[in-house]
Amino acid sequence: MPVQALFIAPFAIASIPLLLEDFRNKRLPNRIIYPTLLATFLLILGDAVIERDFQIFWRSITSACLSFVFAFILYLFARGGLGAGDVKLYALTGLALGTFSEPHVVPAATFSIIGVALYSLFLIITKRATAKTTVAFGPFIIIGAWISIFII
Repeated sequence: MPVQALFIAPFAIASIPLLLEDFRNKRLPNRIIYPTLLATFLLILGDAVIERDFQIFWRSITSACLSFVFAFILYLFARGGLGAGDVKLYALTGLALGTFSEPHVVPAATFSIIGVALYSLFLIITKRATAKTTVAFGPFIIIGAWISIFII
């Protein structure tokens, strides 16, 4: 079993509950995100200490920080289009995807943005929403991360 499978296990476990909660209530609960972040961090740190190799650890921390900053900037300029839970979820996906490589993080963000844009466009075209309707973004962040894991 590749070590990355262990590192993304908390994200894998939390993916479905987060996806469903955000679709239903447009909320990404801290009670799921924070423990998942902590478990992922501790697994990566534990491996780094045991193996005495901090390369994956630092790559993951860097990816998490860059993902957080990217999402936080979007949060500041999106005027309600991106929630604080989405920002924390981007940090979590950055941490988990950083265990694979930096190139996994950018496509994941790209897939999530394209996915939510296409979904929103579909809703507008089918008259199920207007340009002012808010859409849950978390599911697309999660789906984008999994697409990146499986195709890159």
